[in-house]
Amino acid sequence: MGADPHAGGRAGTSPLAGAARQAVRTTVAACAGFYLCLYGLHQPVAATYALFAAVSMAGLSHIPGTGRQRAAVLVRRGSRGRPWASPC
Repeated sequence: MGADPHAGGRAGTSPLAGAARQAVRTTVAACAGFYLCLYGLHQPVAATYALFAAVSMAGLSHIPGTGRQRAAVLVRRGSRGRPWASPC
């Protein structure tokens, strides 16, 4: 009998607690990369990239499937609405 997939990642915890844990981990990783690049390396542009890279990787990490399947999901989501390289 496997763990409940809606249990927030740990047995006996709510989905809200799992989401809060993930949000804290993402925030800590984003801040660590940002401040390391900004003050440690004196690279403000790299700091911005580090911040958004951590946030985007946290979002992408929850798409199930193989790499090809995740890419297909992203392409399908992006093809709706505005094009990828929109001037505005």
